[in-house]
Amino acid sequence: MKAMLLTLAERGYDRKLREVAPVLLLLFGILVAAVIAGCIVVFVIRRRSLRDDTTATDIPLSLSEVRDMHARGEIDDDEMQRLKDIITTQARRETPGSPPKEGA
Repeated sequence: MKAMLLTLAERGYDRKLREVAPVLLLLFGILVAAVIAGCIVVFVIRRRSLRDDTTATDIPLSLSEVRDMHARGEIDDDEMQRLKDIITTQARRETPGSPPKEGA
């Protein structure tokens, strides 16, 4: 191993390596910074998309819209009941002084 290093040093590779090393380190640093920036962008996009998904369930539907969807066959009885419960619960939360749900 030592003989090989001496041979490389004799051929001038040591000097070339010293000239190229700072450039390689700079390129490596840029690569690491780009990977970190990419991870941050992906994190932010995923977080926003997850937040948007949670607000998508808060789209206000009226009871008449739910009844119409049920009448058209777009939702079944169970889905209608769940949506009706959600809508009435949200309405109670938004209405100050509303009576609590029975059985709660």
